[in-house]
Amino acid sequence: MTKRSIWFSIRDSLWFVPLLFFLASVAFAVALIQVDVWVDASQSLRWPANLTAGPEGARQILSVIAGSVVTVAGVIFSITIVTLSLAANQYSPRVLRSFMRDKLSQIVLGVLVGTFVYSLLVLRTVRADTDFVPQLALWFGILMALVAIGSFIAFIHNTAVSIQAPEIIARIAGETLQALDAVRESSNEGGLAIDHEEEVQKHRWHAVPSRESGYVQDVDVEKLYETACEWQLALRVECPVGEFVVAGRPLVSVSGRALVDDDELTRHIQRQFGINSYRTIGQDPGFGIRQIVDIALKALSPSLNDTTTAIHCIDYLGVILHAALQSSARPHVHLEGNKLRLILPQAENEHLIDIAFNEIRQNAGANVAVVLRLLRLIRQLLEDTDQADLRDIILKHINLIIDDAHRHIASKPDRTTIADAAQKALNTPPQ
Repeated sequence: MTKRSIWFSIRDSLWFVPLLFFLASVAFAVALIQVDVWVDASQSLRWPANLTAGPEGARQILSVIAGSVVTVAGVIFSITIVTLSLAANQYSPRVLRSFMRDKLSQIVLGVLVGTFVYSLLVLRTVRADTDFVPQLALWFGILMALVAIGSFIAFIHNTAVSIQAPEIIARIAGETLQALDAVRESSNEGGLAIDHEEEVQKHRWHAVPSRESGYVQDVDVEKLYETACEWQLALRVECPVGEFVVAGRPLVSVSGRALVDDDELTRHIQRQFGINSYRTIGQDPGFGIRQIVDIALKALSPSLNDTTTAIHCIDYLGVILHAALQSSARPHVHLEGNKLRLILPQAENEHLIDIAFNEIRQNAGANVAVVLRLLRLIRQLLEDTDQADLRDIILKHINLIIDDAHRHIASKPDRTTIADAAQKALNTPPQ
């Protein structure tokens, strides 16, 4: 598993940030109590009477803070579970991880956990049989309680905003755009977008099997290229990011040396792949498009019939596809000089366009507004590219939309409106 895929798992968890706050609260409690001990022993600082509390008062304050914070934490956990359930049913189960890695929610949980732990640790130092009360630690605990109240209000606001469909779609689109940038940046300078079939035929390939079953979340392209150069190999990735691989099936094919007895090299190559039971957007922009399409399909279902959400999805798909068409071709073949080192299949723009259009078109049925929005998006994409092959792919979807409209839309005026929009799209020149 790569370092990035490990980080993806940690980032998507609800426990990591609260754990950091837990450790920080322990450190602050120990440090401030020790400072209070030094101040009390030296008698160099006398607190004003109106800013101090006796042992009984300090215990009551800390007990109230700890009990209240636990109650609020329970409410927040309940709201989080309800939010995740609603998002899974209303939109798609695949959007849950974007909620789980929401930074504000993690920080709020961390603040509450930290305040509870801090209060307990300070409370145990306040005893009725002594006059010692850690005043500085007590006031810091009160400050943490005030921060916890503010964070709870922020959590309620954030939850109310983040559960809205436009916010969810925009967040997924933003992550997908970042994935497109990550794919470009991870490409080696020696990469070329050329036909590699001829190079494949020149080599004799040996398979490196996968150690586990699951989706390929991450491929460390730089490490694979360095490995190929160091060992004088040619590597061909058989399961790119987003694909499902079965344990024992080929993960990479290697040319240049036999791998039968070279367990070290085999394990080293396998470690450059992050494999897990679910897909992530990090290096997989197609999965981001998949999530938005799933939301659109849910909106188009008879149970919801939410045309507006489906149109929002189409609009943000346009943002992603526009960025994909504007980017340069992603390299397939990575060379060292004139020697083949790495063949890395990448998601083609044609594939991304098909994912974005096919299922929405097939499920739009007689929804004229959605069909017209698809045609509008197609017209915009045709303006974005002058590549003949991409334009042919986009034009293919116009013909499919027209066929579906004739089958599903009974109203002749509606069919005429769609036919006019389709004709306008067919005549769109590149800009």
